Amino acid sequence: SILAEERDSKDKLKRVLGAWLTGCGASHTSASHRTSASATTAATAPVSPSAGILARVLTNNELKGFTGSPGGIDTSAGTWLAADQDPDLNADHARLTRLGFIRGVREDLSAGATPGLSVVEQFHSAKAASAELAAEIAEDKTAAGGPYKAFAVSGIPGARGYTLIQGSQGGINIAFVKGPYYYLVGQELAPSESINAAIASVTAAAQHLYHRVTS
Repeated sequence: SILAEERDSKDKLKRVLGAWLTGCGASHTSASHRTSASATTAATAPVSPSAGILARVLTNNELKGFTGSPGGIDTSAGTWLAADQDPDLNADHARLTRLGFIRGVREDLSAGATPGLSVVEQFHSAKAASAELAAEIAEDKTAAGGPYKAFAVSGIPGARGYTLIQGSQGGINIAFVKGPYYYLVGQELAPSESINAAIASVTAAAQHLYHRVTS
């Protein structure tokens, strides 16, 4: 998760964030902190069928200290990957098309100068969403920006937690699938933040989102 331009930040969050600093089925603009009652309610309420896919990304402070707002809904693999600088762009487009990509939303988050990311992709089946998860993990294991290191994620069946950190820079990410949806949440490691603290924060956000989309 890094900041630059909408899809550029996707690249950052995938390679530095652990999802894309220097990102593809899942790929920024920062927002001021908002802790209004309405924001709190949105973060704790289960997903309403009428809210659609926009309700399936993180809300303000669900990743503690981070705020943002969802981007537009992309309804084709081409628009989803538009402006992506990923060297595997053609392969990613072919894979998303083959898996029956329906639509996706990226939300760029920020906590001061520290970027974060929340992504959701919808497919025609849970099997396709799981295949997307496996493909993204395989890509991230070979991504530049830092060695891939997995960590356990409790409370989310099949979730994959991992870091891509080089020295004191990089990202922490958790990807999981629920039904026909693939989810990714993550943040860049803040300058004064320990890796363990960042992992705990991202884990709490992912657990909260998982609970929201399964309630």
